[in-house]
Amino acid sequence: MRTNPLLNESSAEHVFHPADLFLMVVAGPTKGGTVAEVREALVWRKAGRCGSSACIEVAQAKQETLLRDSKDPAGPWLVFAPEDWTAFLSAVREDRI
Repeated sequence: MRTNPLLNESSAEHVFHPADLFLMVVAGPTKGGTVAEVREALVWRKAGRCGSSACIEVAQAKQETLLRDSKDPAGPWLVFAPEDWTAFLSAVREDRI
C-alpha cells in the first residue's frame, strides 16, 4: 500500500473529495501538510457589519480570497482571484449587488 502524503495515511483508506483537492491547490502549503492541517490553518474573519446570525466569513488563501456562510462552516465556499475580489467589494459598496 502506498502512503498518501496529503493525509499521512494509506491511500487505499481514503478517497479524496474534489473540494479537498481544490483546497490543497488554493490554500495548501508548499511542502507537505494534510487536508485537515490546511483547513485548520485557514483563519476565518466575520464581516465587520455582521449584526445577526446571517453573516459571512472571509479567509485568505495563497492568493485567493475565500468566502463562506458563518452558519455553515463546512458548506461551500466562494473563491475569488485578487482582481475579482476587488470588483466584488466595489459592487457591494456601490449597492450594485
